[in-house]
Amino acid sequence: MKIMTRQVSWFIFMILFFQTANSVSGFTPSGSIGKVLVRSQPVVVSRDGNTLEISAFGRGLQDGDTIVTGEAGKAQIILSDGDQIFLAPWSKLTLEKKGQKDALVKVTRPAFTFEGKIRAKVRKSTNRRLQFKSANAEIRIKGTEFVAEYKKEVTTVATLEGLVGLSSIRTDAEIDIPPGSMSSVTAAGEVLPLSEIAGEILQGVESAGEKMSEEDISGKKN
Repeated sequence: MKIMTRQVSWFIFMILFFQTANSVSGFTPSGSIGKVLVRSQPVVVSRDGNTLEISAFGRGLQDGDTIVTGEAGKAQIILSDGDQIFLAPWSKLTLEKKGQKDALVKVTRPAFTFEGKIRAKVRKSTNRRLQFKSANAEIRIKGTEFVAEYKKEVTTVATLEGLVGLSSIRTDAEIDIPPGSMSSVTAAGEVLPLSEIAGEILQGVESAGEKMSEEDISGKKN
């Protein structure tokens, strides 16, 4: 009888523990599309007009959430499918899901709008495409790693791995960016020719807090 009582007590404790951890981390099982972790403060989540702090366990993300980093803030977003997005200081990223129809099947695809600078690691997949947008450009990804920045009305994309398509919202002009190259969409909507990756675009978006290597900068990764 005592053994059974101890087992029941332990079972109740474990349930309460996981419920508490879930609450602290900010995860909401229904509707959660990922989690944000703080790499350096300040980082906050804006949801329905409210500013939410992020605990040491991170915070679950929902459609419509906006992650904002301050002067020294850096954040890492881990989506439910394993894709990752890193935010540099003074950046903002809004998450939303858009339903699209492929043939007769409606597919829900994550979409993001951003300001400042981000780095994304996206797994290759034929069934889904992540979409990133700034105020004047769209970024199409098939499975890759890239850095994107929207600053002073100019969107710049540098591809580290894979292939990224960059297009102007204003003119519909577009360009494919291979590894080791970068391009920009100007305030007037012009898509600039390809150039080699410049080091400045890579500052502030280290992967999981680690600085990029020479292979990262050149686009030559093992």
